[in-house]
Amino acid sequence: MGWLDLIVGKKSARTIKKVQKVASYATSKPKPEKEAAALKVEWQKSEKGNDTTEIDGFRITIFKQDGGWNYCTSEILDAEDIADGVTDSPEFGDGYSTKPQAKKAALEDFN
Repeated sequence: MGWLDLIVGKKSARTIKKVQKVASYATSKPKPEKEAAALKVEWQKSEKGNDTTEIDGFRITIFKQDGGWNYCTSEILDAEDIADGVTDSPEFGDGYSTKPQAKKAALEDFN
């Protein structure tokens, strides 16, 4: 159990960590396009046949919806989280006309 968990509780600590991560990305220098292009993400097929990947404890899934494409980002919960009754609220994209656009938007929103 981390120090944030002890002070504010496990679920609040997770929220604080997400906010800190987003804040650190917001204040960091933008990566040159070559570095961003060098980031290789390995997409696999989910049980339902959707493209999915795992990055830093989060799962990103690309799926077809309403004639277009969308994505869902959710935290991968461990057994301790589940035993503690922790649930995750997945985040969804805005809808995109092609699968590559949805993948690009998902990775941009994640980073």
